[in-house]
Parts: sequence; C-alpha cells; structure tokens
Amino acid sequence: MRGPEVSQAKPPRVIRVVTAGASETFGLYESPGREYPRQLEDTLNARLRDVPIACGKWNAQVLNAAMPGMSLPTIDQDIRLRVHPLNPDFIVLYATPPAYLYDAAPVVASPDSLNQVAPRLPARNALFPRVADRLRTQLKSLLPALLQDRIRQHEIRVMLEGHPRYWRFTSVPQERVKAFEADLRHTVGSIRSTGAIPVLVTHGNRFAGSAKTDVGAMRQWEKFYPRASGQTIVAFDSAARLTTIAVARDSQAVLIDLATTLGRSHGSAFADYSHFTDLGAGLAAGTVGGAILAGSGGPLATACSDSGPR
Repeated sequence: MRGPEVSQAKPPRVIRVVTAGASETFGLYESPGREYPRQLEDTLNARLRDVPIACGKWNAQVLNAAMPGMSLPTIDQDIRLRVHPLNPDFIVLYATPPAYLYDAAPVVASPDSLNQVAPRLPARNALFPRVADRLRTQLKSLLPALLQDRIRQHEIRVMLEGHPRYWRFTSVPQERVKAFEADLRHTVGSIRSTGAIPVLVTHGNRFAGSAKTDVGAMRQWEKFYPRASGQTIVAFDSAARLTTIAVARDSQAVLIDLATTLGRSHGSAFADYSHFTDLGAGLAAGTVGGAILAGSGGPLATACSDSGPR
C-alpha cells in the first residue's frame, strides 16, 4: 500500500480507515505526501484531538489500498483478499465510473494464485520493458498544450477509424450504468463482510456543473475512453453519481457527495479531468473525514461501552 508501513494487527484505540479506488485515490499530481488519504489521516487526527473520550486518546490510521487503473470488480476482490485481514473500521470507496466506458465492461482480475509461469519475453525487452513508454509520456508533457491536444485528436481519430461508426457511445449506455450499479452493490456487501462500515463517495470531475468547458482537458479524458465522446463521459459520471447515492441509501452506507463539493471549486480541485490538485485532495480529505466522525456509529460510538474499545 502507498504510505507508511503499518502492522497487520490494528493497535488499540486506533480507528483504521482503508481508502479503496484507482489513481484518484492513489495520488497522481499531488505534492509528496499530499494525496487525499494522507491528508485524510491528518484531518482525522486533528479532529480526534478535540474529541473528549473518557476511556483514552484515540488516533486514526489511513491505509491507501488504491492502485492506478483498478476497476471496481478488482477493488471488490482486493477488499475480500487483501484488506479483510487488516480489520478496518471504515472502507472508503471512491470508484472510477468512466472505466465502464472502455471497449468492454470491467471484470475481476485473474487470481495470482494459479502459479502460472509468465511467458518469457525476448531478451531485447529486458533492457527497456517500460522505459520507452515512460520516456514517450515525459517527452509529450514537454510539448506545448496546443500540440499535445492535436496529437490527442489524431490518436482518437485513428482509434475511431478502426471501428464501425456505431461502436462509439454518443449517449449514456444504460447497460453499463446497470453493470456499475451491480458491481457497486456487490462491493458494499464485500465491505460489510470485513466488519467495516462502507463509505461511498461520489466521483467528481472538472466539467460537471462548469459553465465553460476546458476543451484540452476534455480531449485528454476522451483519449483514455475513446469509445465515448467527452460529453458522454461527463453524462455517464453524473448518472453514476445518482446510482451511488441510491446504492448508499438502499444499503445504509455512509454517503459522501464529494462530486458536488468539488464542483464548487471552479476547476481548481483538479489537475486534469478528474485527478486532484493539493487543494482538491484537501477538500476530499476534509469532506470524508468530517462524514466519518459525524455519523459513523463506529468505534468512537462504543469506545466506553461495557465491551470496551474495539
């Protein structure tokens, strides 16, 4: 996990929070140590110092279980296999709904317990297995924004030319919304199976509620999901927000409508189409932290019960 090393056993008088998600949660553009899970831990501990607890001082520990590119079915699997033994009090889920706009809907990752031997790559690949892609990405980032946008336009056009016209989503595909809902409901069940309280967070983006569209950032988003137009991606994210709210209500999970909070930042919360700036990560941390302590019904609520601290 990204962050400080911790013991698998949860220390006494510690509220353990696990943040699950993809690159938005893992952290991408934030300053070192300023990704939202790290700021969330700071926020929780600052607020816990002001909470009068008769049976002793409590601290918060936030474990960042996210990985870039992690789909909701894989997050579900990760919660059951890797997170469960950590005995979390809360699991905060910040899913990436636009992942359902790939060519095929997300599916669970293949287990790594099959003991299959990976195919041997050509010897020349050992010299630069990933360096070429990373170098190409870094070189692109040095190009003027206008030229980067034209390159993306070309790459999207080439991608579309390789598929029939009806391949692209020009409106919200309802079957993909239903797939997102089904996976979200299943993940809530997996969270509850760990004994943790599920916290569902709506996904924010740079464009929802904005009067002016950042065309360059929109094209950057389309580059990742070329099967959908930029407007369709935004509309799908909005539909997923409503779905998240409904699932949280039905399952009695803690709901945090972060998309609405971030939408008031006029774009300053985002470094690109959906990844946070330091400010955005701080807004996420403050919003999530406040909700966890306000209506949790978690360990603080029973800290001095007859059964003792959890």
